[in-house]
Amino acid sequence: MNKLKFNFSKTAKVLFLAMLVIPFLSTCKKDDPDEPKSSNKELLTVTIKAGGATFNAEKSQSNPNVFEFLVPYEHGGTIFIQETLKTATIELAISEKATSEPAHGSTVDLFTGDLTITVTPEDESTPAQYTIKKIDGTSDKKDFVTFEVIIGKGVTGEYKETNCVIDNVNKIVYIPRPDKDKWELLEKVEPTFTLSNGATASPETGVLQSFSEIVTKKVTITVINPETEEEEEVEIEVEERILLEVEYTITAHDLSEAEWTVAIRGSDLADVDIFLFDIYKDNQDDYDWRGDVQIEADIDPETRTITFDLPILPSWFTPAKMFVFPAAIQISPGATVSPDWNEPQDFTKDVVYTVTAEDGETQKTWTVKAPPHYFMLKWDVAYQTYDGEVAGDSHANPNAIGILGNYLALARSNILINKSNGTQASESLNIDGVIDHHEEAAGANRPWPFFFTNDDKGNMIGSILGNWNANNFTLFKWTSPTAPPVVLKELPVVKDGVKIGNFGRKVQVLGDIDGNGLIISSNAMATATGGHAMWKINGGVIDENPILVETGRMNNSNAYQLITPLGILPEGPYYIGSPQAGRSEDNNVVHPQLQFGDIGNVDNILGPFGALNGWGDLMYLWHKLFTFNGKNYIATLTGNWTSYHFAVSERNTNVDLITRYTDITPFSTADNSNGNATGSFAIETVGNDVFFYLFTTNKYVRCYHLAKF
Repeated sequence: MNKLKFNFSKTAKVLFLAMLVIPFLSTCKKDDPDEPKSSNKELLTVTIKAGGATFNAEKSQSNPNVFEFLVPYEHGGTIFIQETLKTATIELAISEKATSEPAHGSTVDLFTGDLTITVTPEDESTPAQYTIKKIDGTSDKKDFVTFEVIIGKGVTGEYKETNCVIDNVNKIVYIPRPDKDKWELLEKVEPTFTLSNGATASPETGVLQSFSEIVTKKVTITVINPETEEEEEVEIEVEERILLEVEYTITAHDLSEAEWTVAIRGSDLADVDIFLFDIYKDNQDDYDWRGDVQIEADIDPETRTITFDLPILPSWFTPAKMFVFPAAIQISPGATVSPDWNEPQDFTKDVVYTVTAEDGETQKTWTVKAPPHYFMLKWDVAYQTYDGEVAGDSHANPNAIGILGNYLALARSNILINKSNGTQASESLNIDGVIDHHEEAAGANRPWPFFFTNDDKGNMIGSILGNWNANNFTLFKWTSPTAPPVVLKELPVVKDGVKIGNFGRKVQVLGDIDGNGLIISSNAMATATGGHAMWKINGGVIDENPILVETGRMNNSNAYQLITPLGILPEGPYYIGSPQAGRSEDNNVVHPQLQFGDIGNVDNILGPFGALNGWGDLMYLWHKLFTFNGKNYIATLTGNWTSYHFAVSERNTNVDLITRYTDITPFSTADNSNGNATGSFAIETVGNDVFFYLFTTNKYVRCYHLAKF
C-alpha cells in the first residue's frame, strides 16, 4: 500500500503548531463558567454636593435601606439655598460589580422629594432599592419681626410712625391711621422691616407703597326740582379718598410662604381687639407695672378669653397681696378699654374688660380667666456643707429628705430642719439601733440611715444599704425625732441562695407601711440590668420575697433609676425615670428620661427632659405622684454637676406630660460642687394645699407651696 508522505517545511510546521495552540489559549482566557456571579447589591455610602456644600447621608437607625442627610440653616457662614438641591450631584459607593440607577456622579433633584436609588447585582437577580431622604434643618418661620414706616416720604408733613402692630396670628400689620386731613400723605409710605431669620419678602423693605388714593364713585342724592318743587333722586359722581391695603408675601428659608396684609387701622374698621395682655407686680405696694413678676397671657380672639399660667412666685409674694395688680394691655389703635389698663385688679377672680372702638359705638367684652392655683417659693435656705457626724468626710453628706412631724430629717447626717422656715434645729435625729452596714464595712463607724422617704400616710421610713458585703436591706420607722426608730424588717438581698441586688440606694413606700402597700428599691449592683425589687405589705406585714422587675440597663447608673406603679399593685403600668437615657443634638449632652406604660414599650416616652425648657441633664434623681385639686400630678427632680432642676407636671394615663413649673438652681464653685449629684424631695398635703420640701446634696433645703384660690 502506498503511504502518503507529508514534507513540512519549517514555516509550515510553525503554522501547524499555532493552529493547535491558539484554540487552547482562547479557551483559557474565558471566565470559568462554573464561577458564580456576585449577588451583592449594597449601597455603601452616599455623598451629595449642591450649592457649594457637601453632605454625607447616613443610614437611618430604623431602616437600613434609607439614607438621610441634614440640610443645615447655614453652611460656611452663609445661608444655604435649598433650591440648589434641584441640581445636586450624588456620589455613590456600591457593591463590587453591581450597577446603580441613577449612576455615580449623576445630577439629581433632591429638593422636590425623596430620591430612589436602584442597585442591581452582577448576577442580575432582584435589585435592591434605597431611598435618599432630606432632613430639613432649615427655618420655616415667615413673620415680620419689626415694622415701622415713614408716612409722606419726601413731601411736606413727612413723619415716622413706629407704633405699628404685628398680629402674627392673623398675619396682619396695622399702621395707626393719621387724621383724615393727612390721608394724602399715605400715598407715599416707606415701610422698613425685619423678618424671621433667612426669610425674604416681596415687596422688599424700603420699597415705597401707597395706602391711599382718590376714587370716583356714583352716589344717589335727593334734590328739589325747581320747576315742579318736588323731590327727585339724582345720581352724581363724587371723588373720595379711600384707604388701601398692601399685600406682602414672606418666603421662609425652607421656601414655604405666608401671605401678609399691611393695613391702616382706623375707626372705619370698628376694631375692638386685644393683642397683648401682660400682668405685672413688684415687691412694693406702688403697683409699678414694670415689676419683678411678669406674666404673659394667652389670648383667644374667637372666644375673646384671656388665660395665663403663673410662674413660680417669689417668697415675698404673699397671699395677703396676691394678684391685686395692674395689667399692660395693647388694643386696637384709637380704641379705649374699661376698666383702665393700669387700674389694679384682683385676678384671682374672672375680670371682664370692655373694648370700645374708635367710632365710639362698637364694643366687645373680653374675659380674663382666673388661674386655678398658684405655686410659690415659701422659703429657701442654703447649706454649703453638711459633714454630719464625721467632719470633712464627704461620705457623710446627706442625700435624701423625709418629713417627721414639725421637722425635716436629712439622711446620713442626723440633721433636723424646722419645717416652717428651713433653719437647722438644735437637736439631732435619734438613730439609736441603726447601723449602716455598708459604711461600717467601708472602715468607718457611721451609724446613720442611708435614705429617707415617707409613705402615703406620712410615716417616715429610713433604710440602710443592703450592699456589697451581702448585708441585709433594713427598714426603720420613726414616730418621733427624739425616740429611737422601730425596726420594720431586715430584707435579705439573697433569694433562693443567689444574691439578687444591692438595695437601698433609692427607696419608695407606697400606701401604708402599717397597712397595705408596696416597698420599692432600685438595684445598685454593677452587673444589674435596670433591676428593681418590690416587697408587698399586707396588714403591716412585709413579704420577705420580693417581686423582681427589670427595666433595662441605663448607662451604668441603675442606682439612679426610679420605678413607680400607679398604685400599690406591683404589676404596673409604671412611671420609669432613667438617667442618661437619650442624647440631645447639642454637643452630645446626655439627658434623663421619663417613661410611662409597660416595660419595654418604647412608644410611651414622656421625655427626654432636655427638650423641655429648663430641664437638666445626666441624672434622674426622684419623682413622686400626688393629687391636687382633683387632678393627678407628678413632681420630678433631675440634676447634673452644676445645677438641679425641679418641675411639677400634670399627668394622666395616656402619657401626656405638660410642664407647668420649672426651676433651675445653678452652682459652679469648687467648694459648692456635688460629687454624687444626689438629692430628693418630700411632699406633704395639708388640707387643700401641697408643700414640697426639696433637698439637694450640699446645696439647699427649699420649700414650695402649691395652693388653689
